[in-house]
Amino acid sequence: MKTLIVYYTKTNTTKEIAERIAEKLISKGHDVDIMLVDENIDLGMYENVVIGAPINGMRMVPEFQKFIDENYVLLQAKNVSIFAVSYLIRIGRMMWQKAIRRAVKNYETISSNIKIFQGRIDKPFSAFPRFMFGVKKSTPTDLREWSVIDKWIDTL
Repeated sequence: MKTLIVYYTKTNTTKEIAERIAEKLISKGHDVDIMLVDENIDLGMYENVVIGAPINGMRMVPEFQKFIDENYVLLQAKNVSIFAVSYLIRIGRMMWQKAIRRAVKNYETISSNIKIFQGRIDKPFSAFPRFMFGVKKSTPTDLREWSVIDKWIDTL
């Protein structure tokens, strides 16, 4: 079985997770290709498709949505898994966490294997965003939990 990992990244966080997924699948003997969502992709040659993107503004980024829209019919016939990356998914105010979960829930029509991973930010939030999102000043900028990511990879 051939697997495609396709992703969009803004800060390389999603890219690093996609590369980790590829590395782990390859180590288990999977035939894996990894590409950006804006590359010319022939989905016909893949049985499994893993799609990853960050959440921005409590929504999946437009590039992710465009890829889904353009390939919706083909994706229906594939084994699709989706991962989203959000810094706020476990540390933000409950209203933000709910909005993030709602944004990802929209994709349950093409995948039953959807996971939201904690992400990272380049620099700590200043006072107003910390207050608005409910993030403590002492929160690390990188919240990725590689053991959680690895556990999800085992479901692929």
